Amino acid sequence: MSMDGWGNIHNEPVVCISVYDIIEKSVFLVETIDTQDNSHNSEYLLNLAVEAINNCQKYDKIVRSFVTDNAANMAKMREELAQIDEIGAVNNNIRDIITYGCSAHILNLLAHDLEVNSIKSNIKQVIKYFRNSHKVGAKYKQAGGKTLILPSDEHFF
Repeated sequence: MSMDGWGNIHNEPVVCISVYDIIEKSVFLVETIDTQDNSHNSEYLLNLAVEAINNCQKYDKIVRSFVTDNAANMAKMREELAQIDEIGAVNNNIRDIITYGCSAHILNLLAHDLEVNSIKSNIKQVIKYFRNSHKVGAKYKQAGGKTLILPSDEHFF
């Protein structure tokens, strides 16, 4: 099961919960929640998670893991979720739910931390040289060069 929060096209806060069925090898939307009147604190998110897990169990689906992004509120919610023993209970058999942050997000943050600013600056200089010099830029395109794109400082979403 995964949970993520964002703003819709009207910039209204929304939380989406989905599951991956290992048998059908498909992702299913469990719930999209308009959270406009609620703060996205760990307690509120925990209640949403527990409710979604319980709803899946009503349909004989067992939730074995729970993934979120790595925001502080989500990390705290995952810690609290991992402490609830009865949430993974099926037929009086206690099952632990594995909770973790999004690996892709972690790798993106790691790559950003490892980024060498001087290299990025040099790359930008070279690209600007080709883009701003008409003669050199024309030779580059004539040689089959592709469009040069400046590296950005955008964050992973």
